[in-house]
Amino acid sequence: MILAYILTESDRDIEVVRILLPKKLSQDIQIIPTLSSYRARSLASSPGEMHLIS
Repeated sequence: MILAYILTESDRDIEVVRILLPKKLSQDIQIIPTLSSYRARSLASSPGEMHLIS
């Protein structure tokens, strides 16, 4: 079950988030690279779109 989504601006940011995130939480969190800050802001303000990504 996904408890939260973390939006990143690039694939490289995913590595940083995975290192910082406790392993216990990482199972229930989906990390999504958005490839741009504009896309990240757009997705963050439209939670209904998240199901299209997963």
